[in-house]
This record gives sequence, C-alpha cells and structure tokens, in this order.
Amino acid sequence: MKFRSVPTTGSTAGADLWMKVAELPAETKAKLEQQCSAEASSFDAAMACSALSGFYAKGIMGYPEDPSRSRELFDRMKMHHAKACNAGELKACSEMGQLNAIKLRSLPPRSASAAEWAPATIPWLARACEGGDALSCDLLADIFEVGRGVSPDPDRAKKARELERAAKASPKQAP
Repeated sequence: MKFRSVPTTGSTAGADLWMKVAELPAETKAKLEQQCSAEASSFDAAMACSALSGFYAKGIMGYPEDPSRSRELFDRMKMHHAKACNAGELKACSEMGQLNAIKLRSLPPRSASAAEWAPATIPWLARACEGGDALSCDLLADIFEVGRGVSPDPDRAKKARELERAAKASPKQAP
C-alpha cells in the first residue's frame, strides 16, 4: 500500500486521513476493476463494484472523489447481485435484500415510499431466507410483523421466523 504526502494541518480525523492518503496497489485496483466490469455476474463481482463505489464516493484509497462514477458502480453492483441471485447465488440474494431493507426500514412503515420499496425488497429476502439465510428471514419477518410498505401479515411473519430458527439451527445452509 502506498501513501501520498499530505499536509499535517486540518481537522480530518486520523482514520479519515489514513483512508485519504492510503492507496491500493495497482494490481489490487486492476483486479477490482476487472471483477466489477466482468460480463459474468457473481457475488464477488458485485462486492468489487461495491468497494469501488465507496472509494469513488469518498475519494479514498487512491481514487478521486467522483459521485457520478460512484453511482454508476453502485448500479452495476445491483445488476451483478440480481444476475447472481437469479443464477442461484444465495449470498447475492441476501445482500440485495439487505441493502433494500436498510432503506425500507428507514422509512415510515405505512408511507408511499415504503410501499414502493417493499416490492423491491421482499423477493430478494424471501429467496435468501428460503435458502437458509437467517438474517434475511429476520428482516423479512420484520417487514410482515410491522407492515413495512405492506399490510401486516402475521402468517407470513410466522413462516419467516420459523425459517429463521431453522437457519440458525443449521448454519451450513447459510449463504
């Protein structure tokens, strides 16, 4: 890892300063770019795009701050997750559902925005939950218990909680 020269004055906290001056090795940067831009989608490709999106968003690890590029990479990350999930990579389903659930849980449960986010969240969580991911089951149960963007559904919440317990009892199934 390389470090750039930085001024010693300013109000940047130590960790933030380190991230601004640290630079990934060229071969690591090339590998991330290659994985993210790959035609074949996978969880690893999605995670490479996620990392790059964050680096560009904050201008860290040797990448320039570029919000537009960050958004492009975030969209590519979602595309990789969707394709990988549809190909059977449950950890991609789980990650996509969890990303959407973060947004859904930040909204008032009965709001129009929540009603828009729920259908974008539930299928990903349901697929990961049915595949044995306990966290996805927990988030799915919460949606139906609280009624986040949907009508409360105690039966679907109960089913998700049962799958959550089964997933915790058999962690080998988790993505």
